[in-house]
Amino acid sequence: MIKILFPYESSGYAIPLADGKWAIVDMGCERGLSFLSQMTNFNIDLKQISLVALTHLHADHVDIDGLVALLKNSSCDFICPKLCFDQIKLIDQESNDVSELLQKSNRLTLVDDKFSMDCNGVAIKGVPTIHELHSEFILGANFSYRINNCIISGDTPVHSLFKEDHCDYMMGNTGIPVEYLILNLAQLSVEDITSQDYVDEFRKNKYQAAHGILHDFLDVLGNELFKPFFIDLHTLIPTHIRRLEIKETYDLYVKEIQKKTAIHSYSFEITSS
Repeated sequence: MIKILFPYESSGYAIPLADGKWAIVDMGCERGLSFLSQMTNFNIDLKQISLVALTHLHADHVDIDGLVALLKNSSCDFICPKLCFDQIKLIDQESNDVSELLQKSNRLTLVDDKFSMDCNGVAIKGVPTIHELHSEFILGANFSYRINNCIISGDTPVHSLFKEDHCDYMMGNTGIPVEYLILNLAQLSVEDITSQDYVDEFRKNKYQAAHGILHDFLDVLGNELFKPFFIDLHTLIPTHIRRLEIKETYDLYVKEIQKKTAIHSYSFEITSS
């Protein structure tokens, strides 16, 4: 069962592999919870982790302390966008702990374009997707991944992932159907974002440019072009919710999605924050 490390509003996913191993996509820290504490909560030993893929460098996606612990205590493979790795070197230039450990690892794969690989029997694909923010330092660093039968969007607008060439690439030539979609759905709609009095203008613009919106996904569900993508998909996991109230918003998402499709969204495990 897929495990959500930070329920609803944050990021980090443990995907089960064969022989009791795990793939981790993002390993954030938020609201007093760390990546290492969540591994303890889920009874996952660091030595059980055989693969880590990072989408981008924001703190709710990369827990630096957790990354150092993994580099020191496991022999897992790492997949990292090249821009993300370059940013790690910049922020780590005083201590060099992380960048040196990564550079010494002979199991580090840097990616800067779409890729496909087999990692010890695990089928992995990735495509670069947009995550536009105020800083060029972060611009365009996000990667969306496919790990076996699961696609993880990272932080990106829905239409950046759901492009015909991206979907064809992520679906094709693995012999494994796409059954799980972990999708950034930060907000309900553009109209809903602009009506939020508790959100400043910068964040309103950020939500529209850099994150997923439910109404965009509902458009995708109704588009004939993408129907092949959803043939085998049975579980959607909405994450990174920024619309208050978070739990109520999540339940609203589920109801709206189920009006369009038979996809359900409860075949995963979370821990409470």
